Amino acid sequence: TRPNVGCRELVKRNVIRILPAIRNDLTDWVVSGRMKSSELLVILTWQAEDTITQHLEDTLQVCSKALVDDEPIVREKVRENIS
Repeated sequence: TRPNVGCRELVKRNVIRILPAIRNDLTDWVVSGRMKSSELLVILTWQAEDTITQHLEDTLQVCSKALVDDEPIVREKVRENIS
């Protein structure tokens, strides 16, 4: 189901502030934090809808960092969430 309007608007207005934080968390040394960040990236992308295309460069950088993670479990989680 689609998120409610208020949630979508909140994400659209703040996506540019949230993406750098996710990028930083994806390079953290704690594996569980990187996994949660990858899940948050998927939720953020889903709720930002078409607004995410304005931030495509940042989004792709974050995804590419996550997909080349040292931990196989993090890479798998990212692939699972992106697919």
